[in-house]
Amino acid sequence: MAHQKAVNVFSTSVTTDNISRHDMLNWVNNCLQSNFQKIEDLATGAAYCQFMHILFPNTVMMKKVKFNTRLEHEYVSNFKILQGSLKAVGVDKIIPVEKLIKGKFQDNFEFVQWFKKFFDANAADIDMESYDPMEARGGEPMGGPSSTSPAAKPTGGIKFAPKPAAAPKRADPTPVNSARPTTAATTAAAAAPKSARPAASVAGKSGRGDATAVAAPANGNGKHESIPTLNNLSLENLNSVLATQMEHMQLELAELKVACENANQERDFYYSKLRDIEVQCQEADKNGTPIDGVKILSIMYAPDAGVPVDPLEDIENGGGHIEAGSLESGGIAAEEEEY
Repeated sequence: MAHQKAVNVFSTSVTTDNISRHDMLNWVNNCLQSNFQKIEDLATGAAYCQFMHILFPNTVMMKKVKFNTRLEHEYVSNFKILQGSLKAVGVDKIIPVEKLIKGKFQDNFEFVQWFKKFFDANAADIDMESYDPMEARGGEPMGGPSSTSPAAKPTGGIKFAPKPAAAPKRADPTPVNSARPTTAATTAAAAAPKSARPAASVAGKSGRGDATAVAAPANGNGKHESIPTLNNLSLENLNSVLATQMEHMQLELAELKVACENANQERDFYYSKLRDIEVQCQEADKNGTPIDGVKILSIMYAPDAGVPVDPLEDIENGGGHIEAGSLESGGIAAEEEEY
């Protein structure tokens, strides 16, 4: 089915007739009966799909659009519908999906500025009064309170239980200045030399709750020894321990960052392959020709652009060169895209 060709536009951030973010949100909400609070909320892509449904109804299936979603892979699905709709009307606009779905203001504001100009250029013959946006999307609300904000997204990871409240410090049961009965034992203890006296807790004398040593049972010589605790560490030793722990944590953080970057690069690498294969399928469907299996396999086994390929190693691994005759013609059937 042939679709009406659209008028494409060119827009940059330095265009003189750009409108403010508030006017842009008012325009979107008034046209779609939505409730977007921020430009960043347009990162779902649902609003653009409905605008395309207003301009070119046969290019968008509204049942496939996810209007209330907080999942990035469903944002990608919406922008995929938008990309197919633009392609169907002859607009070769590259949508920066990876940037838009992150919900950053600048990227989304630049894209909605372009789309507003595109909509105005193609909406001259559209009767907006006869279009009911709420009915067109099946009565589903759209927008709402910060659907793309970090606080609204489900969080994962390890959840730690709250720390228990610290036990109250026990006061010294015996007052320092309390009167004690004088007995022969206490008189002898008072007369004993200081070295033979039990090591008193520092907490009882200084009034502090964190004792640096506690009294131990007497040894064979009748002397008491203090049991060292963590509080016995000097300030220099404590700083050394903390510095070591900090160094280990920084190394672990650096390793996690490298792993994350590698995962992102690998994701983008395979996503670009899928996108190239999708373009090949769409072109074959548009021209009514069978899908070229050789091109599909060459896309699948093509290396990363930044990684050099050793021909000898490529031959040893059995990859690389693909003979056209090794594929049976018509072995891969094209799946027609449904609009």
